[in-house]
Amino acid sequence: MAPTRRGHGLIQTRPPSATGAAAPRTRPLHRPPPRPAPPLPPRPHPRGTAPAPPESRAAEPRGTEGCRAGSSGARAVPSTPERSRVITRVPESCRAAAERGRAVAEEKAALRRRGGSGVSGREMLAWASAQIHCQFHASENRVALPPSDGSKPDVQAENETVFVPNRGERGQCILSTPPKILFCDLRLDPGESKSYSYCETLPIDGPPSFRGQSVKYVYKLTIGCQRVNSPIKLLRVPFRVLVLHGLKDYQCPQDEAVAPSNPFLEEEEGLKKDSRLADLATELLMAATSRRSLHLYNISNTRGKVGTFCIFKTVYKIGEDVIGTFNFSEGDIPCLQFSVSLQTEESIQEEFQRRRGQPVSFSTHARHQEACLHTAQSSFNLPIPLSSTPGFTTNIVSLKWRLHFEFVTSGESARTCMVRGSQSEAITWTGVEQIEVDTFSWDLPIKVLPTNPILASYVSQFSSANSITI
Repeated sequence: MAPTRRGHGLIQTRPPSATGAAAPRTRPLHRPPPRPAPPLPPRPHPRGTAPAPPESRAAEPRGTEGCRAGSSGARAVPSTPERSRVITRVPESCRAAAERGRAVAEEKAALRRRGGSGVSGREMLAWASAQIHCQFHASENRVALPPSDGSKPDVQAENETVFVPNRGERGQCILSTPPKILFCDLRLDPGESKSYSYCETLPIDGPPSFRGQSVKYVYKLTIGCQRVNSPIKLLRVPFRVLVLHGLKDYQCPQDEAVAPSNPFLEEEEGLKKDSRLADLATELLMAATSRRSLHLYNISNTRGKVGTFCIFKTVYKIGEDVIGTFNFSEGDIPCLQFSVSLQTEESIQEEFQRRRGQPVSFSTHARHQEACLHTAQSSFNLPIPLSSTPGFTTNIVSLKWRLHFEFVTSGESARTCMVRGSQSEAITWTGVEQIEVDTFSWDLPIKVLPTNPILASYVSQFSSANSITI
């Protein structure tokens, strides 16, 4: 028998010599190994990106390839041609990624159910409150104030929910009203709006709005609002306060006090009471400022009488005109020039003065000046600005109004020079080139009261519309 040759797991026997015998059949020793599965086609990459380098793919840990293939939707190919059940353990990183994806999908579905994104969806405001306060400012060079009793700072942290209307404000808060809640848990749809009204009564003994050289009184309406999970936002609206003294002692007439009241018309009765109080203030102002009586004052200096001054009243409202007349025809001393100034006198009480005997501050609101040599009569008209503050007095400062007069008189009789023309009998009068003069001043106190708030609001410098972004 011829020698045999091994190859590829088969035993092959050489055919014998030509004797006519059939060649022996061959049989494999074992089943041949299966062919390897063809590789999957490469996954297309998004436009603008490049595939990962081979080095990075080789460095990936075991189990990552299966996660990537599962996410792309590729089917696993069995390692053997026969169908078999393959159990694969999913890595922890793939399970965490799946959980995050599920959470994002649930959040998007919730936003769609609420009608879109969180910005355009329904908004919720926790609360809103309003309060009025008056801030007092004083000049450190002119006013010596006692140390403040309050040791708490007026700065509020952003995470606090306490409504502090005067936080961040300079000066001292000398007056504040109780806070009032406007709403709680307000829900607004996109494009929806709601309106709220606020009404408060200020104390009668409070100071008026005033901006002077030494002190200032500033009133503000502060509205605080807080959005859910957001810091508090404040909106400050400055406004002007006019104080009319004398209303505190007012008592309702007897017929109104005993009149029957309707419990179902409580709001209407309150409005009627406020209307009666406003009508009463108007009547008091008209009664005080409409009285006219002739007041005559002689103007004179150490050398003699200069003239007379006439005024019909000394009580005015802001917005009115101060009118006065002069008569120099009865004077012995010629008056060359006069000026009248409408002024306010701001004085600090003695116990709060920084220096003893410090001067008083003056502010001029209107002025009239005129040369009156050889003038028999003259007059002036000074308007009281609507934006000015009526006279008032507090424990720290006092504001008063006055008319300040300044006169320039001749030190000797007025000499004139007559020049007669050569061709006519006309006479030309010329003034002297030099003359000795005397100057003196005089102050006349007057009283200035407030006016109708509607009239005063016409010249208000405050904005009628204010907004806040929450």
